[in-house]
Amino acid sequence: MTRNFKPSSQKARIVKYLASGRYLTLQNCLKEIGCMALSQRCTELQRAGFPIRSEIIETPGGSHIAKYSWIFPEQVKMEL
Repeated sequence: MTRNFKPSSQKARIVKYLASGRYLTLQNCLKEIGCMALSQRCTELQRAGFPIRSEIIETPGGSHIAKYSWIFPEQVKMEL
């Protein structure tokens, strides 16, 4: 995995947040990380080899939004 970013960068903060077992949506990313380009940062991280999953979820209000989470090795086994 390529790790060519500063520890305080948005990418580093996203990796740390997701790897801790939590998930991100644009709404909580703005609040927790201060990033307005979550989909772009996660795509860049996925291309660099980081195990990030994206899925579309429905909110209680009926909107559809992207949710990003870390793929842990045990999750891969369960999905096979």
